[in-house]
Amino acid sequence: MSPAARSYVAVAVCVSSAVWGVVAIHRGWDSVSSIAFNVSCPWFISGGWLAGDFTRAGWNRLNRPMSAIYQDARLHRLPKAPPLARVMNSGAGLMMLAGIAGWFV
Repeated sequence: MSPAARSYVAVAVCVSSAVWGVVAIHRGWDSVSSIAFNVSCPWFISGGWLAGDFTRAGWNRLNRPMSAIYQDARLHRLPKAPPLARVMNSGAGLMMLAGIAGWFV
């Protein structure tokens, strides 16, 4: 699949899950914290998919000793995810934190 098509699919997944979350909050189907937690999961998955974490090369990056991964991180040689994937993962992290904070408030 081409990178542009992957981006379109990932954005479509994120937008559809956000719309589903808005509808679920509006209808009162569940608590807002649970809905935020459930919406963040597709965002994490699509961000990882867009970054190539689920490809053969992505799995090979993790199939190394932890000391080698640490050395690459220390020397700033880790591969960087595309900007859209970073935004998706950051947004998912914020929604996850909002969902967890909602359980305690």
